[in-house]
Amino acid sequence: MKLLSLIALLILTATGCRTTHPTCRIPVSQLPPPPAVANLLPGEVLAQDLSFDAATGALSYSLPEPAVVRIRIGLRDGGPMLRTLADWEEQSKGPHTMAWDKKDATGQVDFSFRNDFMAVVACLALDAHARARYDGPIKGFRKSPDPVITFPESLPHKESGAPLVKGIVPVRITVADKDQQWLSESKYEISIFVDTVFLMEDEEGTSPFTYRIDTRGLGNGLHSMTVNFVGYTGEIGTASVMFYVQNE
Repeated sequence: MKLLSLIALLILTATGCRTTHPTCRIPVSQLPPPPAVANLLPGEVLAQDLSFDAATGALSYSLPEPAVVRIRIGLRDGGPMLRTLADWEEQSKGPHTMAWDKKDATGQVDFSFRNDFMAVVACLALDAHARARYDGPIKGFRKSPDPVITFPESLPHKESGAPLVKGIVPVRITVADKDQQWLSESKYEISIFVDTVFLMEDEEGTSPFTYRIDTRGLGNGLHSMTVNFVGYTGEIGTASVMFYVQNE
């Protein structure tokens, strides 16, 4: 097995390093870099000196050659993907550091109350001919799709501005117009999380998709909802919103 094939699904956690191709788990504290890996698949690039500090959100690595890089931040053990930091971004050879503010892409949902983050890094050759020979587990090279989350029967909470809901209410999840055709053709799953805790999934995603959430099991006040679209060809899209529960 390869220790850290990058497609390097680098998943940095507080456990030891295991040779479970293509995933390697290593502590978030500073560690010696993993050993070099031979026999990479055509088109793969192995990021080196990988380090992710879950306390600060800083991710550091070095590229041995120019590459296209995808970096996702999520939660371990079945939690949601929370943010895409780099989306098949062209990067130069050498060291790189990326910082995550522990918020969603809009900056409105703060996940800093969690400390079990993981970073998932994938690198492929910048050269199109080398990348064309790639035949590994990453199949999707499109930009991440964007879920859109709305509460159609809500009014804004007067203080937070978040949708105000009570009882059992519908949540409408749609695919952004730019992603509608290709994502529907390639098929995808929908996963929903409330306060980063798994709620439900639908294996045959449709748009619009409506789910009726029972808020009576939630405390009054602000909560977050995170939706992941998981494409059958490997793309993952994520969106998060705040909503305000006010039951009797």
